[in-house]
Amino acid sequence: MTETSRDTETTPPEAQATGGGQFADSFVLVVVCWSLLICLLAGWDYYQARQSALNNARTAARHSYAKDLTFRKWATGHGGVYAPVSPANPPNNNLAHVPERDIPTPSGRPLTLINPATMLRQIHELADDTFGTRAHITSLRPIRPGNAPNPWEAATLAAFERGGTERSALETLNGETSLRLMRPILADTGCLKCHAAQGCRMGDIRGGISVAIPWAPYRTELRSYLLLHIVGYGGLWSLGLLGIGVTRLRLRDYLDERHRAEVRLRHSRGLMQDIIEHDPNAIAVLDRRFHYRYVSNRFLNDYKITRQDIIGKSHYEIFPEIPDHGREVHRRALAGEVHGAEDEPFERAGGRVDYVRWQCRPWHESDDSIGGIVLYTEVVTPPRKRKSPSNRKPGNWKSAAVSWNASTTPSPTT
Repeated sequence: MTETSRDTETTPPEAQATGGGQFADSFVLVVVCWSLLICLLAGWDYYQARQSALNNARTAARHSYAKDLTFRKWATGHGGVYAPVSPANPPNNNLAHVPERDIPTPSGRPLTLINPATMLRQIHELADDTFGTRAHITSLRPIRPGNAPNPWEAATLAAFERGGTERSALETLNGETSLRLMRPILADTGCLKCHAAQGCRMGDIRGGISVAIPWAPYRTELRSYLLLHIVGYGGLWSLGLLGIGVTRLRLRDYLDERHRAEVRLRHSRGLMQDIIEHDPNAIAVLDRRFHYRYVSNRFLNDYKITRQDIIGKSHYEIFPEIPDHGREVHRRALAGEVHGAEDEPFERAGGRVDYVRWQCRPWHESDDSIGGIVLYTEVVTPPRKRKSPSNRKPGNWKSAAVSWNASTTPSPTT
């Protein structure tokens, strides 16, 4: 038993408690899971920040579209405006069929009619140079070649024909990343001046306004956020690792306390079992259900039974012939009483009568509750006092109780 204890102590306590290095593996798994959790949280947070930046860019693009559409409705409502003829503003050949396309001022200065589409295009060109925001009025059937759609716009216009109302995406435009957004333009009365010849009718999707918002300012803001993001989540990850490390040390210390306590407990139980087994008296330790926990070799020899046949089994299964008054003694012992007798006859199942000197007393758990009983017996056949069976009186099994606190060893009950 001592050698077994020494062998047990050579294994690290955490390995003994969890089995062959599983303790360390468990904490590696915790660190991995914590790291994955932080990465997931950080990734989700950054994804939300990026989505917020995209939404902000889309909002700016929608505002630009709404402004352009409002201006176009104003210009269409006025039927266009007149402006001086210049190299940048020549008469529009597409309006050649419109009466009074070209008129002079009272002083003789030539003016030409500018339709809403041309006005909007000129404003877009001015805005591109001033604010960096790019807008483009386009159609699948453009009158002006410069209004022809690029591939992304063509795909979007086709989607509008199928019922779509808006499309946006991050795209590379002129070598720069931009948030592109496009919405359709529905034909109204002003549009028919130029597009009626193409079969355009009121309410038809005539084309769309494509807006491109530079992504660079939003990307710069995201990079600043990313730096704070890394610092914040990095700090949280480090604090978590510190907590895991402290917990690991404390748990290892706890498992080391517990392991040593288990070793001492196993040693004490082994020592108690060894003492009981080799005690020269016949001793049996029963639990509250009267099942055997420990027995001495003398007990086994006196009653002709083996240890394999008895440990864990009921006392009444091994000795079904125990009379009712004996069972009552056991129940009273569980209530804290101590009983015993000298040279009491005990009739065995086979008819043999043994004369027994016995004592039955409770034993206590560490919390002072009664854990079971201990039987001390000695077969003294033939009886020390020679009396005929007819004149013999049964032993005094109601003898006075004797208290014994067995906080370290079980207290016997007979």
